[in-house]
Amino acid sequence: MDPTKFDDLTKALATSTSRRQALKTIAATTLGSILGLSRLGTAFGAPKCHRNGTGCDTTSQCCSGLVCTHGKCSCPSLPTCNVAQGCSCPSGQTCVNGTCCATSQVCNGVCCPSGQGCCNGTCTDLSTTSNCGQCGHVCASGETCVNGSCTCGTAGDCPAGQTCCSGQCVNEQTDVHHCGSCGTTCTGTTPACCSGSCQDLSNDVHNCGSCGNTCASGHLCQNGSCCTTNGGTCSGNGDCCSGNCSNGQCCPSGQTNCNGTCITCPPGGVCSSPPSSFCCVPNSLGSCQSDIDCCQGSCVNGHCCASQFCSDVFFCCGGESCIGGRCGL
Repeated sequence: MDPTKFDDLTKALATSTSRRQALKTIAATTLGSILGLSRLGTAFGAPKCHRNGTGCDTTSQCCSGLVCTHGKCSCPSLPTCNVAQGCSCPSGQTCVNGTCCATSQVCNGVCCPSGQGCCNGTCTDLSTTSNCGQCGHVCASGETCVNGSCTCGTAGDCPAGQTCCSGQCVNEQTDVHHCGSCGTTCTGTTPACCSGSCQDLSNDVHNCGSCGNTCASGHLCQNGSCCTTNGGTCSGNGDCCSGNCSNGQCCPSGQTNCNGTCITCPPGGVCSSPPSSFCCVPNSLGSCQSDIDCCQGSCVNGHCCASQFCSDVFFCCGGESCIGGRCGL
């Protein structure tokens, strides 16, 4: 009984209290004592869970999320976690729904599976060509996504300066099948690929004979070779676009170098023997306008013919025959 209640009881009995009042006091005191004992028993008898680090005999004695290990309530093995009980995750991880998850994998309260990332609030596969290795990393046309990297077929990443076209690493600056862009093929009159553009190497002064071979100022590209224009300096016939170098200068177009002089020859004409510098037409070739056009003989009916000496090249005039190297009837 509570000592204070006992004192109240004795005081009530000692004073001149009525019999009825005394009985009420005894009843109230007894009931209060009973209720007090009841509450005390409840307080001591209520089961309490054992927190992290406290002793235990079984896991059932430990608070939720803990296990009884070696006589103490402890955190379970990772990746299980419970922040409320002090069971945290390692650095770089977050406790999501009782399991440790890489912080980078947490997406709207969900732990994304391995190989996925949080893209726009949704767990997304990072092994596709649209999200290769990271959100929004799009592979180029012809590439595939392998282990989080865009690769070209089975070749892996293309080296610097190359592009993946149809599953192959190519140099679009020089590849004739992918010139400047995938699928652009150099054909016909522009069969070469120079700096990403199809070119004709036979007459391009900037790519004469080969890509990047630039002809000097005043020169032309002819048949894939740089040549000097008419009147330009030269050291041989091969330097001139006309193919004729006379006394260090290129002959004008249509003229030829005949014994050091640029002259115009008639169709089929040949240069005379030194030291003369004139063109003539063998009587077996071409046509003539006068006797001077003919290397030997005369110009008859627009054709050169021999009047005295003849051969397989120089034919006799008129109805004469070539007998023993001479023309005669």
